[in-house]
Formats: sequence, C-alpha cells, structure tokens
Amino acid sequence: TGFSPRLGGLTADLNGGPGALPVPLATAMGQEEAPVTSDGRWYADIDEARRVAAAEGKHVLVNFTGTGWCSWCKRLDAEVLLTAQFGEAAASRFILVKADFDAEGNARTDLPCAAKNESLKAALGVRGFPRIVLMTSDGTGYAELGYERGGTGRYVDKLTGLHAKARGLEVAVPKVTAAIAGAKSSQEALAAADAAAKLLTDAGPHALVRPLVPMVQATLTSLDSARLGAELTAEQSEREAKAILALSGANAVDDALIDRAFRVDPENKAGLPEAALAAAMRTITDPESVDPLIERAETMLTTVIVHDRQVAAQLYGDCAYWIKNWQQDAERARMMASFALGLGPTDENLRSMLKTLAGH
Repeated sequence: TGFSPRLGGLTADLNGGPGALPVPLATAMGQEEAPVTSDGRWYADIDEARRVAAAEGKHVLVNFTGTGWCSWCKRLDAEVLLTAQFGEAAASRFILVKADFDAEGNARTDLPCAAKNESLKAALGVRGFPRIVLMTSDGTGYAELGYERGGTGRYVDKLTGLHAKARGLEVAVPKVTAAIAGAKSSQEALAAADAAAKLLTDAGPHALVRPLVPMVQATLTSLDSARLGAELTAEQSEREAKAILALSGANAVDDALIDRAFRVDPENKAGLPEAALAAAMRTITDPESVDPLIERAETMLTTVIVHDRQVAAQLYGDCAYWIKNWQQDAERARMMASFALGLGPTDENLRSMLKTLAGH
C-alpha cells in the first residue's frame, strides 16, 4: 500500500486512497482447516471464504483484529460488528472472515489458519488494528476501514456504499474492455478509449479499474505517433489532457507522465502538472524520491496559477509534510502548509495536519 502522510502511512480507504492496487491472493497459503468460527458467521479460512463468496455471488469482508488486547477492536465489535444491523446488512453482500493477531502483530498460532492470516496481512499491507478490508471473491482488495465514530448505521452505510460502487465497476469495466477489444473501426476504438478514460477518471484510484490503466496509456502512445506527422488537432489535444488527468487520478503516474503534463500544460491552465504531481506525492514509497517532486512543486507554486484548489491543497500539504519530516526544514514547511491551508481544503485529515504544520 502506498504511503499517505495525511493518513499516517495507511490508506484508510482503498477506494480513494493512495497506491490502491489489485491484490490477487494465492489460493494455497497453507492447509489449516477451520471453515467457520464458533458463532457460525465468521470464517477462519480466507480461501474457503473466497470459494463461498464466488459460489454465492458475494464479496469478502476481512476483519483484522486483536481479540483480548486491542481496545479499538473491542469497540468496533461492540458498536458495529456484533450488532444485528451489521449482520443483516452484511449477509446479502459479504462472506465474513476473522483474522486474529497478538499484541506484537503476529497471527495467533493457537487459532486456525495462522499462516494464511500472516500471508493475507502482508499481501494487503495491513499495519494496524482493527482493519476491515473488502475484497472481491478473486482476492482483489478494493477498500479498507478502521474504527470510526458514528455507530452502526454510519458504518454500515459506508460499507454498503463501497460495496455498491465495486459492484458497479465489476459490470462497467468488462464492458469497456470488451468494447476496446471488439472495436471494428478507428471511430469505435476511439470511443471505447474515451470511455475507458472517463471511467478511470470517475472511479479514481479504485483497484477494480486498474485493468483500464494500460488502455489509457495506449491512448497516449497513439497520440505520440500522431504527433510525429503533424500538430495534434484540438480533439486530440483534449483527449491527451483527459488521459493525463485520468492516469493521475488513478495514481498511475511516473516521471514520464509528469514531464508530459508539464510539457502539454506548462501554465497549469488545465491542471495537468498539478494533478500529476499530486498523484506522485500520494504514492511516495521511497522518501529519497520526494526531493525532486518538492522542487518542482515549489517552482510551480511561484510561477503558475492554481487550477483546482482541493488538488493543490493536497499537493502542497503533502509537500509540507515531507519538507518537515524528511528535509527537516520546519520554516519552509510552515510556509507551504499555510499556503495550502489558505486554499480551503475540505478533507478533515488534511486540514488537521496543515494546522499543525502551520503552527495554528
């Protein structure tokens, strides 16, 4: 899972968080047998749960917990997971799995499926408890939540919303990929490629739209070929901009895409450099790679306009975090955070972090 300074290093929701990638899990991570826990609702074996989910047309909900020692896990159990409202809502959507860990973060060996639980935790990048992970029956993790205040109703509403979105994407993505594969003319191919970019833009960094990334990247490759012979038409230029924004929103960004965004939109009038840099900052995995990104962001801050205040607030807020904690420059971080705060970020986690960095 990608690092997000705004969320303390963990993606709170793979549906909109950083570095969300499909996580196909091996179906043979051990041979322990324990199909269901004592209450009859929670499976202990992830492989068995996935088989049942596939047979019943459901998704899988995994509860990474620490029974007996984790106070927040106990609160989540009492306020949500053990309630009748949760049980009724989950029954038609999810097969439930409970993966129990000790206070050191190791799978409990006195319970079944310890080896599988350890592998599952590593594959999904789980680093804290409690952690609720939603996945398809094929093992693609697409959202995660921790403990949240608000009680059962609010929690269930969030889970059902995440499930509904994933279900919609399970239908929409294959349609788009089939349209691209079955295109019989250049016009059909362009229309399908445009549909892929739109769906990727609408879904953001959702694991279930990752298959569309190479298709949108192919659009840029085809535009490179077109550019060799002549200037791009207005329609082609618009298609290029949409593809860059779609890939940035999906966190599918690299140095080449960032360079392209600056080249195509040097004044940030369409927000391409802003979006590409923000995506790069969201997906930092190696702190040493952050320095050139901060340098570009600081240059952009003094030379171009802000296009999208929310995207810019996230970009400059993440920069402020890294300037303070990696570059060890509190004053530069304070100035950057103050600027980001002035953009009016609506994200509560971001706003709280910025206030701290700005000394408010």
